Amino acid sequence: MRKTVAILILTITAALGAFVPAAAAATPVQPKVVIIVGATHSVTSTYRSYADQAYAEARKYTTNVVKVYSPYATWTKVKAATVGANVVIYMGHGNGWPSPYTYDPLYTTKNGFGLNATSGDGDYNNKYYGEPYVSTLDLAPDAIVLLHHLCYAAGNSEPGQAQPTVTVARQRLDNYAAGFLKAGASAVIADGHRGPVDYLRALFTTHQTIEQLWRTQPNANGHVVAFNSSRTPGATAFSDPDTTTSGFYRSLVGDRQVTTDDIL
Repeated sequence: MRKTVAILILTITAALGAFVPAAAAATPVQPKVVIIVGATHSVTSTYRSYADQAYAEARKYTTNVVKVYSPYATWTKVKAATVGANVVIYMGHGNGWPSPYTYDPLYTTKNGFGLNATSGDGDYNNKYYGEPYVSTLDLAPDAIVLLHHLCYAAGNSEPGQAQPTVTVARQRLDNYAAGFLKAGASAVIADGHRGPVDYLRALFTTHQTIEQLWRTQPNANGHVVAFNSSRTPGATAFSDPDTTTSGFYRSLVGDRQVTTDDIL
């Protein structure tokens, strides 16, 4: 009888074991989006408004969205906020090369961010943190950097200055992306006129390469030229000016095959 009971208990235990609930599914990772507004003098409030629109769009897809706005956007805060970021958006002053200013072979103040020199001291409190700084950002693998409304970043000049030649424009956009790519970003998009909302929507809602995403933006001009980056080995640089020789406000530099899924 004891043997029969023991066998019965083992049978029931085995049967129940087959119905032990599986471990709860892991919570999906929330991609991290960081939105930075640098000290940009009188237009800073406008950029904060654009940034808030980007924040609202990003929040549709992830809860992990971080704002770092002037007058509190110091380098220390930006560097800390961007740790593990999948998407970094920057709006503010751009300082690139070639330019009318003094050449610095280390690009100490060029090809990076224009941030607050000190926290809480207004929107005219600007300091440039160039390539040696942004190359140390601790981004997520295959992150993307979106640069909006900057001078130089897409090849463009400052307002009131002469249009660059094609050669100079290509040097500028290639140089501006170099530090971010060195930090591990897979791609850098610069758009001098349009904000980041359409780019964010496409990143989160489509499954395509970053080249396809960039080429099909609403403000695409259809004048795309691709060339090998001279600053970043293996990267491809793209320019899509208003005409074939002027209006350099759209660029992409990086891995043309990286996908939206890779980035997020």
